[in-house]
Amino acid sequence: MRHLECDDSSEPVDERFVKDYETLIGTKLPDSYRQFLLATNGGILSSNNKIIEVTGNPEFAPESITGTMGFMVDNFYGLTGLSYPSLSLFQVFDITRDRIPLGTVPIAKDPFGNLFLLGVSGAFRDSIFFWDHEIEGFESPDGLFSNVGKLFNSFEAFIDALEPTGQ
Repeated sequence: MRHLECDDSSEPVDERFVKDYETLIGTKLPDSYRQFLLATNGGILSSNNKIIEVTGNPEFAPESITGTMGFMVDNFYGLTGLSYPSLSLFQVFDITRDRIPLGTVPIAKDPFGNLFLLGVSGAFRDSIFFWDHEIEGFESPDGLFSNVGKLFNSFEAFIDALEPTGQ
């Protein structure tokens, strides 16, 4: 998994904050995301990568959710010490827990308030999803949300697919 540079990120976060978050969500985080959090504590992507576009995933057609051909990542939520406009993972989970699919947690956002979700349990553990707040809907009988689409099978694949815009 490649390294992403972030502005406004804290120093590496202490293990106890990760464990506190895992207690809140009721499960252990997938290892690759856990290591990312410990090393970076999230943050706003650096000026070199201020907004990055997710491209090249043949398994998901983003236009079916957003009407565009890509997704932008603005910042990754952290556990402690992040400045505006970012909320902590604790706060974002509390705000969205009843609005996102069970077994997922928000880990990042785009510039428009949409979320990137990480699967933390079940068959979708470690998968990345896009949650579009503009078409937020209700859970369907098959357990899926109409405003959520799967982007990647793993957090590592998600990070590796991020590309700076305009390059």
